[in-house]
Amino acid sequence: MEDLLPRLAGYYAQCRKVLVSGRTNRELAQVRAEFQGVFRRDEYTDNFPKVAFRSGGLDAVLAVWPKKSDFSTFQINLVLSNPATGSSVLPYPPLEMFSHALADSVLTSRDLHKIGLGDSFVDHHFTLLVRDEYPVRKLMGKETRETLTRLYYLPPQYNLYLGLEYERALVKKLVRAEELTASLLKEMSELTRALVEGLIKRLLVEEADQELVKILTVSLPEEQARCQVCGERIGLDKIECRRCETPHHRDCWEYNGRCSMYACGETRYRVPL
Repeated sequence: MEDLLPRLAGYYAQCRKVLVSGRTNRELAQVRAEFQGVFRRDEYTDNFPKVAFRSGGLDAVLAVWPKKSDFSTFQINLVLSNPATGSSVLPYPPLEMFSHALADSVLTSRDLHKIGLGDSFVDHHFTLLVRDEYPVRKLMGKETRETLTRLYYLPPQYNLYLGLEYERALVKKLVRAEELTASLLKEMSELTRALVEGLIKRLLVEEADQELVKILTVSLPEEQARCQVCGERIGLDKIECRRCETPHHRDCWEYNGRCSMYACGETRYRVPL
């Protein structure tokens, strides 16, 4: 991954130059051709790659795509999934945590409610939505809050989203084009892994108390719809295709640009009741 990050940042810089200048798709294809062998063909969606890699013992997926038509702002999504969930590690408690700068871009689950942690920094800078308070309070120890603070102040400062659902942890930030660098992606990746590893330590079955085990075992349904873009269960951030009703994570839909169902092609979604 160390070698990929500079090339990934360089890829976006070149794409932006081509697209902003209004040059042809053929020229854009030439930029992509330079990166053959770095990103698999099936990891591209509308010229933007999704990079899968291993981060410690976790499965990681990094996706970056433009949020504005002039390519001045990009969204970085980093998903870390724990393959041990359900055996030695309890599932995450459903949680959405976002700074005020991202409030307009967050789709919250209807069965979550707002809580405060009693931490002056977190309560002042973030909205924290949970289903069950007890496991979230167990997770949000001093080390977790310190890592969240570092992610919050990682340039660009003041915007951060954390979503937890079952085995999937999603961290996202919005960045200006000039801030999308290899060093930013590297630091964000390292801090996110540290955050998730800290959460997992608190969810080890052999060290968990009975109340935590009871709440989180009940919260993981045996049958749960999976997003066809990322392959993970869908709990939070759920939307449906308006045409075929296939469920997706909203972030995955926005990355994909359309429904993931073969031959559907719908570009509009709805929020299920």
